[in-house]
Amino acid sequence: MLKLKDIMSTELATVSPQTSLRDAAALLARQHVSGVPVLSDRGIVGMLSASDIVAFASCSSESTAELLALVGEPADDLRPSVTPMLEEHTVDEAMTRKLWALDAEADVASAAQLMARSRVHRVVVIADGKLAGIVTTSDVTRSLADGLTE
Repeated sequence: MLKLKDIMSTELATVSPQTSLRDAAALLARQHVSGVPVLSDRGIVGMLSASDIVAFASCSSESTAELLALVGEPADDLRPSVTPMLEEHTVDEAMTRKLWALDAEADVASAAQLMARSRVHRVVVIADGKLAGIVTTSDVTRSLADGLTE
């Protein structure tokens, strides 16, 4: 049976709680990812997704259309009215603090069930009590598709 350690991403982009939302948005765009772990000196303290940034910014912006242009766009292309707001606020203000985590030895079906039940798109993978990687819905889907073609 396929384990999370077999499909997880281990080379992770991360941010700190003090990272500006502008820098975090730029990182997501550069890395072509939709979310990253938030690390502090205490370890992993949350997750930040593109949806978190858009949801946070939508409370502060006049134009939702400008915010939707954020997702997947490099920070240099941000509209001038959105950029200052993103520079003034930090990841700590927008991140999701609740984490969904599984052990690296857990099977892929466990991750799929947790994601479906919790309506999340990424699960933190823990090995020896530390962050070892992340499994996303794309990873799970890819592993299921690979299993069908083997």
